[in-house]
Amino acid sequence: SAVPSNTKSTSGVGGAWTPPPQSDDATKTEDSYQPKVGTWGAFPRPRNISVAYGGGKRVGAGVKTDQSRKQQSIEDTRERLRAYRHKMGIEVQSEKDYADVIDEALMLAGRAMQRGSYSAGVSALEKVTQYCSTKSKVGGQVFLELAMAYEAEGKTDQAMALYASLAKSPIETIKMNADKLLYGLEAMTFMRDEAKLKEFSRKAAAETFIDAT
Repeated sequence: SAVPSNTKSTSGVGGAWTPPPQSDDATKTEDSYQPKVGTWGAFPRPRNISVAYGGGKRVGAGVKTDQSRKQQSIEDTRERLRAYRHKMGIEVQSEKDYADVIDEALMLAGRAMQRGSYSAGVSALEKVTQYCSTKSKVGGQVFLELAMAYEAEGKTDQAMALYASLAKSPIETIKMNADKLLYGLEAMTFMRDEAKLKEFSRKAAAETFIDAT
């Protein structure tokens, strides 16, 4: 009778062990095998899956990357960043195109403010606001200077509106300065209105007293 494949056979007691003959399935190919136990299941598979199916992408230390692909990836990232900054108003092409005009307006407004000619400062800055964004660094500076000129000229509501808009700027320095200036202007306006209210109350009380006497 045939010897089972999992049974050892010997030439006698204490003799040498002779392995059973291989089945036809085991000799079909040296490149495939069927594991007995495994997390992938016990089914026939190539011995080297990477070689049989083309392998995979090697990553890690010592592995060289395709420089052209790497460069293309960098350029794509830069382009997406530029598109995002343009969409959000952080990077504005008109600010670059009219950079000299904007710089001159800031300089003229600064001189006018030093002389106390606030209306001239407002006029110089208003001419370049069409090229600027409140969310960019350059535009934020233009609108911040304009808001301060409005405040100095007594246009409180316009100054407050600009400060409030600039307080949402993604540029940290612009945001911080706008917050401080807005808080100061609101506090000053509140105290002024409160003082006017008290003055009106005192005047009304005095007139009432005079009428009563």
